[in-house]
Amino acid sequence: MKAADIALKDLKSALRSTIGLIFMFGIPLLVTGMFYLMFGSMASEGEFDLPRTKVVVANLDQDGPKLRAGGRSASR
Repeated sequence: MKAADIALKDLKSALRSTIGLIFMFGIPLLVTGMFYLMFGSMASEGEFDLPRTKVVVANLDQDGPKLRAGGRSASR
């Protein structure tokens, strides 16, 4: 019950703080609105295509660890 009392006290103090309310509700709404204004027209113009990205996978290991019976490495 002590943890719930501490959490409730912290929640009350955060909701009483004007700066806390601005950071909890105002800034996320502002950032969301900015992204909508910046990128919202992309979706309304039609199809949105991203260029393909080439991915190269290279295994640069010389030799992996030698395994004993049971799947354990010899270095253990």
